[in-house]
Amino acid sequence: MVALDAQNVAAAGSTPHSAYVTADGGATWTEHSTGLSGTGTAIEYEGGRIWVGGPNSTILASDDGGDSWTGQISSVPLGNMDWGTQSVGWIVAGKTQQAYTRVTTDGGATWVAAPGNPGGLVVQFVNAASGWMLWDGNGPAVWRTTNGGTNWTYASAGYSSQASTYGMFRACVDTGWVYGGAGIIRRSVNGGATWTTQNLNTARNVMDVRFINHLIGWAAGGNSSGGQPFMRRTANAGATWSSQTLPVSSSVISLWPINSSKCWGLCQNGQVIATSDAGATWSVISQLSGTGASIYMYDSLTGWVAMTSGSNSVVYRTDDGGITWTQDWSTPAGLIHSGFAPRPDNGAPWVCGDNMLIAKWVQGTGFEGGSGPGPLAGRLAVSPNPANSEATVAFQAQSPGDALLRVYDVSGRLVHESDLGEVTTSETQARLGTSSYPSGLYFCTICVGADTMKGSFLVVR
Repeated sequence: MVALDAQNVAAAGSTPHSAYVTADGGATWTEHSTGLSGTGTAIEYEGGRIWVGGPNSTILASDDGGDSWTGQISSVPLGNMDWGTQSVGWIVAGKTQQAYTRVTTDGGATWVAAPGNPGGLVVQFVNAASGWMLWDGNGPAVWRTTNGGTNWTYASAGYSSQASTYGMFRACVDTGWVYGGAGIIRRSVNGGATWTTQNLNTARNVMDVRFINHLIGWAAGGNSSGGQPFMRRTANAGATWSSQTLPVSSSVISLWPINSSKCWGLCQNGQVIATSDAGATWSVISQLSGTGASIYMYDSLTGWVAMTSGSNSVVYRTDDGGITWTQDWSTPAGLIHSGFAPRPDNGAPWVCGDNMLIAKWVQGTGFEGGSGPGPLAGRLAVSPNPANSEATVAFQAQSPGDALLRVYDVSGRLVHESDLGEVTTSETQARLGTSSYPSGLYFCTICVGADTMKGSFLVVR
C-alpha cells in the first residue's frame, strides 16, 4: 500500500490480477484489473504514476489512477545496487535494453528511471558521476559513465561469449576487475579501455572478488554444482595470486574483507568462514540454514548475511564477528539476488531483489522493506518524470517561510534559480521550464528557512 496524497491511496490486491485505489481516504475502494498473472506483491507511486510489482518480477505502471496499466517488464528481478555517495545510489536488473535501471539522489527515499538504461548485472559507482555497469546480454561487456549515467560508453571486457560473467569490483575511478566462469578474471587500469587477463590458476568459477584498496584483495569461488571451493589472495593488484587452504567443501560465493588481515566468507551451504591472519588460516565459525546469498561486515563484530530459504529471503545479523547470528529480517516479497550495498555515510546495508524488493537497515528497527515515497511533508516531487519541455515541482514545507528553488546538473553546475516567495505548510507547486535543458539527470533543491528539500528528475528528448 502507498499513499498518493491525503485522500488517494493505492494497494496491491491479494485477489489475483487486481490493484485497489481509494480517492476518499479509504472509505471506499475501487478494484482495477492489472492483467497480472498472479497476486501483486509490491506497489509504489512516483510523479503521478503508480507502479505495481507482481509475480516473476512483473512491473506495471498506471498513469490514470489504475484504470489502465502499461509498460510490463517480465522476469526482471532487481539484481544489484550500489552507492556513489550517501545520497546517490543505483539499481540495475536484467540483461537487455528492456531492463530496469533506477537511480536515487535523496539517499533512497525515492527512485526514478535512470537515463540511458543500458540495464545490467552489476553496477558500481565511486562518486556521483563516475560509474561502471556490467552487462551480459549477447556476450559480457562493461559500460562506463562519467556524467552520472546521462551517457554510457562501451568498454569491452574482451571475454569469450562462452564464458559466464558473474560480477565486477571497482577499486577507484579507472581501476577495476571483472570475473566469471572458468577462472576468468581481468583487470583494467584505464576505465575499461583495455583489459589484462590475470592468472588464478584454476578453471573453477570465480564467484566474488573484493579489494580493500588498489593492491590487496581476495578472490573465491567453486564449481557449478556448489563444490570444490577455492580462495586466492593478492598483495600486488592481481599480478600474482596465492592459493589459500579452506576447511570447507562448499563453494565460497561471497566475501567481505575489512582490512589486510581480516576477511569473512559465506559458502553456498550456509557455512561462514573467517581469517584474521590474511588467509594463512581459515576457520568455519558458524553454520546457517538455507542457501547462502551474500555477506557484509560493517566492522570486526557487526555484520549481516542474506540467505535463501525456500521461497523466502532471510537476513541474519551478528554482533560477535560471526560466531552467533540472530534473524534480523525475513521477507516472502522477493528473493535477494544482490550483495549488500552499504551507504558510504553510515555503513547501513541495503539490499534488493525480486518483485521490486528494496530494503534498508535502520538502527533500532532492523530492515525495512519498500521504496515508495510517503506523503509530501518535508520533501519534494517532480512530475512528469522524465520531463520534456516543462515540469511541476510539488513540495510541502515543514514550516512557513520564503522558498528558493535551485536546479543543478550532474556536474553540480547551477542551471536555474527562482524565488518562489512565501509559502505555508500546505502543498505548493511551482512550474519549471525544461525546454532548454539537455537530456540527462538533474538535482532539485527547495530551501525554506533552515530546511532543505531535495529531489531529482530526468529530461529526455
